[in-house]
Amino acid sequence: MTTAFRLSPANILVAYYGATVVFMLLDYLFGINVRLAFLQEWPGWRGVYYAFCLLCFGLMIRRPAWRSWIGIAESLITLSMLIINMALRVVIVTDEMIESGRGFVTMAELFNFLFATGIVYLGYLQQLQAVQASSKSSIFTKSP
Repeated sequence: MTTAFRLSPANILVAYYGATVVFMLLDYLFGINVRLAFLQEWPGWRGVYYAFCLLCFGLMIRRPAWRSWIGIAESLITLSMLIINMALRVVIVTDEMIESGRGFVTMAELFNFLFATGIVYLGYLQQLQAVQASSKSSIFTKSP
């Protein structure tokens, strides 16, 4: 008997981190960087971060109970770096940026921001479900 793939926050998280290989191929082979747009100018650090994402994927497979925490932690790191990167370029506008039109927030960075925000939200939903499930079985809850 086969089990159908359930579209749940946990499965989406695992699939997202499993797709890191696809994101790497798009980035390094075709120059399409939507996963780590905030590291566009530092290819070495992008490689390190891709390795970190693959490590997150491995941990999610090995320790399913940690999935939501891993997704939340990695996405919060990504969001923090995106916000800092964008804020520096929006707050500190140089003459060169105005003259050349380069250095402003790119569409890839906006997509990356939306990806990371979505993953944080999915991790939150999964963690919320786990907390609700454990509170139902808690010894502190009143039974009718």
